Amino acid sequence: MTNVVGRRGVLGLRPEHFSAEDIRLGDRAEGTLLTAQVSVAEPTGADILLRLPLGDGEITARVGPKMRIAAGDCIDLRVDMSRAVLFDADSERRLA
Repeated sequence: MTNVVGRRGVLGLRPEHFSAEDIRLGDRAEGTLLTAQVSVAEPTGADILLRLPLGDGEITARVGPKMRIAAGDCIDLRVDMSRAVLFDADSERRLA
């Protein structure tokens, strides 16, 4: 394994690695929970792509086409961290 101590990294997740849950409906997906405010909700037909600010950046999450969500709404998302990939921030090489 490459020594990554002291190096800057970028965490890579695909939009499909996020899942929306509605606690009111008893949804309890596996994964790390995060809550964010939607900046853009873009229906694509087969799904809806959400852009959400996170830290100094932005993430894109994919949710089902029947979800009622709009810019400005807050959403609870589960993140499947087992699918995460770590990249070196300088070389962009995959580390893990």
